Parts: sequence; structure tokens; C-alpha cells
Amino acid sequence: MQEWSDDLEAYVQYDLTGEEPALRSKVSEDAVRADARDMLANQKVLHDALLQLSCPVLLLRAPRGLLNEPVALQPDALVADWSASVPTLTDELVAGTNHYTIAMGERGAAVVADRIQQAPVAAS
Repeated sequence: MQEWSDDLEAYVQYDLTGEEPALRSKVSEDAVRADARDMLANQKVLHDALLQLSCPVLLLRAPRGLLNEPVALQPDALVADWSASVPTLTDELVAGTNHYTIAMGERGAAVVADRIQQAPVAAS
């Protein structure tokens, strides 16, 4: 899958720091590790939060991961558990996307925009 765009190029260029050949991401390694720990190690917290929802929830997922590996960041088994526990949750894999292209690739962004447009408007 190759879906490079000017937007992705701009994002990569913005995120890079250092001098060649030692380029690296600007993000804080400690922050990424803490976020991953909270998201992955404390799955019960997220699961419990999902149980509190009573409104319809659409989970759009990329079937490929952060580095385009063939494993989603939210694995099928985990999402199946969420779906079994949260009857208002609908899971949709956005074909041909990864962690970045689901939002910044043409195909992924089109699906996300379409689902937002189709979403029911909450009564005020």
C-alpha cells in the first residue's frame, strides 16, 4: 500500500529533528511510552469507560499499524471484547489504511468524512 501525499510529507518533515543520518521524531519518547502504557496496559480503564456509554459509538479502525505492519493498533480480539460488552458499539475497518492514512490518506479521510456526515445529529 502506497498512499504518500503532500500532507503526509509535510507531517513527516515537521516531525523530524536532528541531522542526517541521525534523524528522529520530535515526540518525547517518555510521553509515547506513557501513552502506550496507559492505552495498552490499562485496557480495563478503557473498557470500563466504554461500558458507561449509552449512545451509538462508531469505531473506525485501520487494519494496519503504526509502521504499516499487518497488525492493527486495536487488535480484532480486543475490539470483539468491546463489541460484546458495548451493544451500541459498531466496529468498522477502513480497508487499505494504516495508523496515519486512516486520517491523512485520501481513501481513509474520505471514509472518515463520510461517516461524520452520516452521523445522526444529537437533539439539544
